[in-house]
Amino acid sequence: MKYIVLNFIKCYRFFSKHIFTNRCRFQPTCSLYACKVIRLYGCFLGVFLILIRILRCNRLHPGGYDPVPIRFTFKDILRK
Repeated sequence: MKYIVLNFIKCYRFFSKHIFTNRCRFQPTCSLYACKVIRLYGCFLGVFLILIRILRCNRLHPGGYDPVPIRFTFKDILRK
């Protein structure tokens, strides 16, 4: 399951360069963040962290540097 999700993200990264003109607000980009989170935390917790990140990716959030958390707690997610 993990490799299927990682391959889907890699395909998205390849095709998004040619289709979308918008740039990600965050560093690392949301797709790179997704790959790192899936590798570190697995598929189920990784997808949860990716969804939280995507929900923050809007015009109201300034963006900036947002690394993959080394240790994950729900309090950290609520603070952002």
